[in-house]
Amino acid sequence: MIKAWLLHSPPLHFWGLVVILGGVAIGSFYTAFRRLHRVRIIEDTPTAKIRSAHQGYVELEGWARMLPGEPIYAPLSNRPCVWYEYTIEHRESAGFGSRRHTRWSRIAHQRSEAIFALEDSTGQCVVDPDGAEIIPEKVLTWYGQDRTPGASPPAQGALIGPYRFTEKVLEPDKPLYALGMFTTMGEGGGSDSLETDTRELILRWKHDQTYLLKRFDLNRDGKIDEKEWRIVRKQAAKEAVRQRLEKAPEPVVNLLKKPVSKDQPFILSAIPQEKIISRFRMSTGWIAGLFVICCGFLAWALQVRLNLLP
Repeated sequence: MIKAWLLHSPPLHFWGLVVILGGVAIGSFYTAFRRLHRVRIIEDTPTAKIRSAHQGYVELEGWARMLPGEPIYAPLSNRPCVWYEYTIEHRESAGFGSRRHTRWSRIAHQRSEAIFALEDSTGQCVVDPDGAEIIPEKVLTWYGQDRTPGASPPAQGALIGPYRFTEKVLEPDKPLYALGMFTTMGEGGGSDSLETDTRELILRWKHDQTYLLKRFDLNRDGKIDEKEWRIVRKQAAKEAVRQRLEKAPEPVVNLLKKPVSKDQPFILSAIPQEKIISRFRMSTGWIAGLFVICCGFLAWALQVRLNLLP
């Protein structure tokens, strides 16, 4: 039956099928390649400790912690968490009689943008989840009669109600795996240098010409000559050092965020590294299988259409 359709179908239908199969094959190959690349990165990146982690792309393991301040609660289930994402969908019907069908239409979606902390035995790191691929321990799905789900999800069961609620969370004080860009800010990690402080001090003095001339115009000719500018720079450097010594040191803040390079995945996972690798490998195998099936069927269909087979 399939062979007969391939032989006698209108050219538009046949070549449309060829384009679709080719697109699926290309898409599955690209997806499988990207997932395998992601597995290699996870396997090849050594796990670092926060205290000794280098500046750049790192892998960390620890526990998710709430930061001081207002606690975070998942909006649908009201569970305490460090991160959440939820979707509310409404079941809609279309068509008539035998052509009638139903589909889920998304009516609300929200993803937490609040920062939280990752802590290991050596220190703590602030995590900015913006742009991360987040893998929760489990995904809750339940149904209801109203758009507002209530305080907590009921036991998952049969399809009841026209509204479907899906919620993902990262729970506090639970293990957390992270792969991303690590930077340190504050004392020892800030970008401001002594040279920058000196330059800014000279600019302030230049802005107040009266002060500058009164203090550094040694020959009183109404201008700062080359010799006097050397004195200005030396004095500014001394005062910059003194101001730094008098200034209270800034606290060191470690931050994990999305890398600039698209080739470096940003992953936050509630499941351990070994399970992530296993899950990615399994999905890569299924996607690669789809690629092989599409290519095989496409080659057979073209041979049948072009009468290359007996």
